[in-house]
Amino acid sequence: MGNGHLKETGEKHPSTRILENPVYERLENVVSLTRIDHGEGYKRLCEACPEHGKRFSCPPHSPSFPLYVGSAQWARVICLRFERKHFGQLASADAYLTDFFRKAGKKLTDELLVYRKMGYVIAGSGPCLLCEPCAAEIGRAHCSEPDGPIYSLESMGVNVADLCKKAFDIDLEWHSEDRQEGHVCVVGAVFSEGFAELVPH
Repeated sequence: MGNGHLKETGEKHPSTRILENPVYERLENVVSLTRIDHGEGYKRLCEACPEHGKRFSCPPHSPSFPLYVGSAQWARVICLRFERKHFGQLASADAYLTDFFRKAGKKLTDELLVYRKMGYVIAGSGPCLLCEPCAAEIGRAHCSEPDGPIYSLESMGVNVADLCKKAFDIDLEWHSEDRQEGHVCVVGAVFSEGFAELVPH
């Protein structure tokens, strides 16, 4: 659960750990759902992703954010933030970035599954990695997981860049041909009706 008391005002809770050599900073904060920007416009941005429509965790299969979180009022937002220098020159290659995102996403998924087993609603980052291949990719009508896929925040229309700014006061960086990002982030959340139960003790 971590140490220290987190405030909704944006206080960070960082730590440094190792994930197959790269060092990452772990940030978390509890945020009111009323502060989370979301909408169908953000969800449509997923249409440019090659995973779009191919996985049950991705649009058009993913639900809307309000429908998914139900009566929850608070989100414990978790960000794993990797410095580019820890994954070398290969970071400029799309194939390597995809592989790296999957490894980082798997680390985040493992943590989120602990909360799911405790009965919490969770959201991850990027495509669900619980099954490879996804049942949708091999023509099945439903997810193979009894509890369903792990939907990403972005697949449900959450403005993740805005959320990271509000929760941690960090700006997400985007990779392009003429610009290499300084950090790679994966962001997830745990949802609850109560604030206190999401605050680490």
